[in-house]
Amino acid sequence: MSRLINEGYGLNFNEYVNELRIKAVIRQLEQRAHKHLTIMGIAYDCGFNAKTTFNRCFKKATGLTPGDYIKTKGLKD
Repeated sequence: MSRLINEGYGLNFNEYVNELRIKAVIRQLEQRAHKHLTIMGIAYDCGFNAKTTFNRCFKKATGLTPGDYIKTKGLKD
């Protein structure tokens, strides 16, 4: 399985899983789940176990911190 992910996506298994987790976080942010959960609560729900890993992966995937993503996408009221 790892070889297929590596060859097909150019990512190792952990990078692939974290990419899926970030996409899940972004979906929840766009559904405004952060109005009743903290950003870290959403990250934990999506499978992240550490704040530093989440923040690093989020910034790598989007180029923004989670807070900046919310601001620039107009998700903050």
